[in-house]
Amino acid sequence: MILGLDISTSITGITILDNNGSIIYCDHVDMRKEKNFFKKATMIEEKLGLIYHNFEISKVYIEQSLQSFRSGFSSAQTLSLLSKINGIVSWQCYKIFGKEPQYLAAISARKLVGIKVPKGQKAKKVVMKFVVDNLEDFEVEYTRHGNPRPGYEDRADSYVIAKAGYINERQKLKILANVLGAPYRSNSEYLFSCPYCEHHKRKFSVNLEKGYYKCWVCDTRGKNIYRVIRRFGTSHDKSQWREITGTVNYDKLEDLFAEQIEEKQILEMPEGFISLANKDIPTTGFAARNYLRKRGVTKQDIVWWKMGYCSKGDYEGRIIIPSFDDEGDLNYFVSRSYDRKAYPKYKNPPASKNIIFNDLFVDWSSDIILVEGVFDAVVAGRNTVPLLGSTLKQHSGLLQKIVKEDAGVYIALDPDAKKKELEIIKTLLDFDIEVWKVDIGDNEDVGSMSKQNFQKCLNNATLITTDNYLMLTLSMSV
Repeated sequence: MILGLDISTSITGITILDNNGSIIYCDHVDMRKEKNFFKKATMIEEKLGLIYHNFEISKVYIEQSLQSFRSGFSSAQTLSLLSKINGIVSWQCYKIFGKEPQYLAAISARKLVGIKVPKGQKAKKVVMKFVVDNLEDFEVEYTRHGNPRPGYEDRADSYVIAKAGYINERQKLKILANVLGAPYRSNSEYLFSCPYCEHHKRKFSVNLEKGYYKCWVCDTRGKNIYRVIRRFGTSHDKSQWREITGTVNYDKLEDLFAEQIEEKQILEMPEGFISLANKDIPTTGFAARNYLRKRGVTKQDIVWWKMGYCSKGDYEGRIIIPSFDDEGDLNYFVSRSYDRKAYPKYKNPPASKNIIFNDLFVDWSSDIILVEGVFDAVVAGRNTVPLLGSTLKQHSGLLQKIVKEDAGVYIALDPDAKKKELEIIKTLLDFDIEVWKVDIGDNEDVGSMSKQNFQKCLNNATLITTDNYLMLTLSMSV
């Protein structure tokens, strides 16, 4: 059974739905005459205790309290009291029913139920009319003036919260069934076929309430089921899931990190830059093109990575691989000599490396691959981000983007960077990012491999969790 609560310091609405989404109980707690805040909370607790003895509650949904002041709406003092009472009642629900409440914003809940509030109209009045018009078993008492008596609008609001929770779970289940196949229920969890090990039995356990998942065969596990949707679902599956679950507010993401992102960096192409992606290139570009060909770089790679060379200037005789930020501005470039006698081999611009290399072309809705250098990235594939080194600092723009997008990460550094690779994996795990370790064997680096061989290594990558990280650390130290 689903319990829906519309909590306030004056009247709290309560609705219970059965497993078919129908109302079996609807009431309210009127606390308007009680001035003591804690006695108000006690009145709600007593009602919840009665519900516990008469109904078997499996899910608790609470209307999310307002988080900011808006002119014309609740005062700042009222918002503070709402947050307090919400917190107290949330704890009461956990203590009494043993269930962690889930929170739904009023706007999202109304949308799920199918209620549209026309501009200029009061939401409570619209919700009340919708509930009365669509539910035969919703009883309302009216005043002699034809208005609902106090408490009935709160009941209607609590119904919307409960019904939205009911719909939310079924929509999630429908999307998961599209991605993983039909499940069967076992207590509070659903068991699907595992998309990772493809075991013939349904051993992939999903807890929809918490979002946790675990395969009892291959031990793949995580705390955000959307990662499975993102990895194995269609674009439609992913967009539907994001729509019904909402999005995290990352406006203050920088608060998670020790330092701030640097200001936007815009560079210009070096003097004498000529694109190698053109059909006809001057004779000065033949040596550059031959060098790339010997490294296994194809015409398609040249076009994708926007490669060129410099015929004059400080970077003369060098391959240029540019990087563009998410707005299309040049934020860095890598230069590599194609003359064996030239020194140094790499000569990069006097600019910060705290950038996301080719952010413009990264598909953040899919898993990304982290490698050390640009030529490693060419081999690894298009959704690869070179670190331009072997570290991922906590204040870096790349780490912040990975956390913000909740992107799964495959990491494939050079064998001589084992310690640094472990540090990166630990950092990503600390932010609850799904990490896969790619073992490139005895190869010097990813750039020295064929694309086919790297793909085989990628397909055999190992999922790293907090549980097996210690074992990985021990094995890599041998």
